[in-house]
Amino acid sequence: MSRRWFFALSAFLAALVPAGADPGPVGELNSVLASVNGEPITLGEVLKETQLEEARLLQLHPGASSQEPVLALRRRVVDDLIDRKLVLQDFQKQPFEIPLQYVESMIDQVALDSGLRSRSELERALRASGSTLEALRRKALDSVIQQAMFARRAQLDVNLTPHELYTYYQEHPAEFTTPERLRLALLLLKPDASAAAREAAGTLSEHPERFDQVTRLYSDGPAREQGGDLGYVVRAQLRPEFAEALKEPVPDRVYGPVKTAEGTYYLKLTDYRPARRSAFAEVAGPLRRKLEEELHRQSRERYLRELRSRAVIRYLF
Repeated sequence: MSRRWFFALSAFLAALVPAGADPGPVGELNSVLASVNGEPITLGEVLKETQLEEARLLQLHPGASSQEPVLALRRRVVDDLIDRKLVLQDFQKQPFEIPLQYVESMIDQVALDSGLRSRSELERALRASGSTLEALRRKALDSVIQQAMFARRAQLDVNLTPHELYTYYQEHPAEFTTPERLRLALLLLKPDASAAAREAAGTLSEHPERFDQVTRLYSDGPAREQGGDLGYVVRAQLRPEFAEALKEPVPDRVYGPVKTAEGTYYLKLTDYRPARRSAFAEVAGPLRRKLEEELHRQSRERYLRELRSRAVIRYLF
């Protein structure tokens, strides 16, 4: 069984341990909200999934204003429960062996992650939340079955070839290109700057090594105490006047004067990093994982659509 299953199931089980609020009278809990091939989905099932979020919504939307967001939440959960039941029903048509010992080890791991040192402590925590170890075990098994069914379907649907991988790399160059970046220091002289400031700034093209000192003394711009250092800036994000002045980037060169509405700027290029496209070999691994993750998502959605198209689903709310 994959590590993805391990972590997904661990998170699922951990969510079952905290105690929740009393959801309401038993009669209401047995109200049927939907059915899937004749199998009911009750209000009680839905509230087990929604009660914590409903409590939060009631805090955010007091009074009647909470009704619509709560109903929208319950509709989403009903749809999720329909999908789960469809997958479990599909499993029952052609069941296969599920490693139950894996579920048991996951329960033990969840107990440890929750700060519970034994099964007996876990059982006490479950009882306090109105649940039982057996109910947790059934939920865990259902989760494993669903993941197994999605994985089996993905084996049929997902077959990413090296050619497809390279074609994607070729057709999406921007995803694998680090943009051109410039590290700039900036000196701003406002229109009322002193004659001494203007004279000092005028010498910077010939003496760029004085830029830091002159900026600390006279600049009205940002980062004055740091010599006007702005850090790295992507060329595409430069204001038009600066981009025009820096058409030919040369490190350690001072550019200016650049006249603007707020004053006169001098720019020192302290470092330059041209645009670079990563080689295919550098990105092939992460790219494969990204594309396969998307293909698995599409496979899962396609599988659920097919199950729904063959099912008798009734909404009763």
